[in-house]
Amino acid sequence: TAMKDHVQFNFDMFDDEDCVEKNPARGASPMKLRLLHRSPPVLAIDNFFTDEECDEYVGLSSQDDTSGDGALKVDSKTFSMSLATRTSTTWFLTYRQVPTLLAKASHLLADLPIDRVEEPQLVRYKTGEQFTYHYDSLPNEELDRNGGQRVATLLVYLRTIEEGRGGATEFRDLRDGSGNTLSMRPTKGSALLFFP
Repeated sequence: TAMKDHVQFNFDMFDDEDCVEKNPARGASPMKLRLLHRSPPVLAIDNFFTDEECDEYVGLSSQDDTSGDGALKVDSKTFSMSLATRTSTTWFLTYRQVPTLLAKASHLLADLPIDRVEEPQLVRYKTGEQFTYHYDSLPNEELDRNGGQRVATLLVYLRTIEEGRGGATEFRDLRDGSGNTLSMRPTKGSALLFFP
């Protein structure tokens, strides 16, 4: 019920008891949902991508685009009014480059139409790089130019970051069941779905 105020979610693809995907793709481990926070809802999705899919998407960052049809690499910056600091590198991808991501995200979000999906991005953080605390919702001044407010953010982790090596997605204002800052460490193939 926590999801109904945010976006349509395809719960039918998961069994009711342990939230495991009913009919995974051939050869793939079933996705598994884990509720990390109830309100606002924050969901972890184990096995969203296979190892092979992760490797394919990492490869998009190494393609040299001379045709103008591939990924556009930029040093990441936030919108002009943001107080956040971002030191990562971002590749803006075309829809054509990420069919697996779009198909899985669309199915998960109850067949969300492609015209409601922002341009996909691939972000790389090297050691010491970061995106400081920020909001994924857009300021009112940016809404018209960007096609409206974000209703959901889906992050897919393409590599595992080992414990003690830094790197996590943290929600500064949310607490986990132990009262600690809610966070998720990247595990290859897992995804994080939340609602700004």
